[in-house]
Amino acid sequence: MVLGCRFAGGPAGIDPVVFEAAAEYCDVVSFNQYPWVNLDTGEIACLAAFDRAHETARKPFLVTEWSFAALDSGLPCTHGAGQRFRTQKERAAAAEMFLNAILSRPYFAGHSFFRWVDEPALGVNRYFPENTNYGLVNERGEPYAELVATFARIQGGGVASFDPGVKLDVLWYRPGDATQHPDVRCKAGPAFSLAPGETWSPPIPMAARIRLLPAGAP
Repeated sequence: MVLGCRFAGGPAGIDPVVFEAAAEYCDVVSFNQYPWVNLDTGEIACLAAFDRAHETARKPFLVTEWSFAALDSGLPCTHGAGQRFRTQKERAAAAEMFLNAILSRPYFAGHSFFRWVDEPALGVNRYFPENTNYGLVNERGEPYAELVATFARIQGGGVASFDPGVKLDVLWYRPGDATQHPDVRCKAGPAFSLAPGETWSPPIPMAARIRLLPAGAP
């Protein structure tokens, strides 16, 4: 399966002829899209561009990178893409708006959130200075409760409360993959496939689901 090139910055400003060409060679058209949302009005600026692009491409879309950051994380958040919010509560609300918007559109095959853990306050390295609160957890492995609860609620299961005795368990839906990884359990999940001549239609199983387990759980 050809997943495309991950158009940086989303579909806005890209000539429709590019999507015509992508549709000829790609099974899925993919984008890195750091959305901008208005928490007061509910407006999400990139959605109209996605709708127009899909009218041309007529292929499933995949958001391969997206995130929001909040300034109450204690990180500088001075380098890196995306919208900044004041609090984790606002960050989670923005994520919920964007998730609901794309998952309600049947042409979206899924998404990949950036990222698991925050970037370091001093930057990733001397050549890559990103220092932003992109993570589901901080550098101590502590979950951002509001954001993780949002993902758990929207993507299937999990409880919306945290304490020091709780750990995260990520259930990856990769058909046939039962490989064990440190701190992450990979389990087989439902396969998605098309028979010859069958057309694509939702729902497609999401790439991953987050749930919470008591510390020490198997």
